[in-house]
Amino acid sequence: MNRQNLILIAGVIILGVGFYFWFQGSPFAGPAGSTSTSREPNQFEAYLQTVRPLATINFDISIFQDPSFRSLRVPTIPPLPDTPAGRPNPFLPI
Repeated sequence: MNRQNLILIAGVIILGVGFYFWFQGSPFAGPAGSTSTSREPNQFEAYLQTVRPLATINFDISIFQDPSFRSLRVPTIPPLPDTPAGRPNPFLPI
């Protein structure tokens, strides 16, 4: 074999190993799908501490029954006049 073939074969092997580790993960990372169990309860508790106060929120919706609110109307905006917006073909040179 000449030198070019050896470089080509070595490159293909390196790419193959690279793709394997890219899609399979590092062999030092542990089994696929495993997660650190020591941090999960702490993260879950932090999430619950954030979400629990949201359950006590009450909204006063009586404002929607107020006569002042009920009398509000959407303003009508007059339509824009029909004027040409620009040149028919803006990509033509001036």
